Amino acid sequence: MRPSLPLPWILWLALAAFSIAAYPALPDQIPQHLDAAGRVTGTVPRSPASWGMLPLVTALLVLLLQGIAHQLPRRPQWFNFPAKDKLLAL
Repeated sequence: MRPSLPLPWILWLALAAFSIAAYPALPDQIPQHLDAAGRVTGTVPRSPASWGMLPLVTALLVLLLQGIAHQLPRRPQWFNFPAKDKLLAL
């Protein structure tokens, strides 16, 4: 069964649209780090770069994971995992 490739990009578009829509309502300082009690211990100034980092990192991870999924059937020798010999025997 082949996984649906557009689904991660549809979800990413929803994340990017939400990020763009929410940007005007953000405070001047965006919480960046919370301690175990839920208190803000680090903030960054509001900017498109600081707010857009989450969609950017998400897009890079989707590209990486789709690249691995694309390469795994073609080049299983590049990857090391348990029962690799059984996969290669297929």
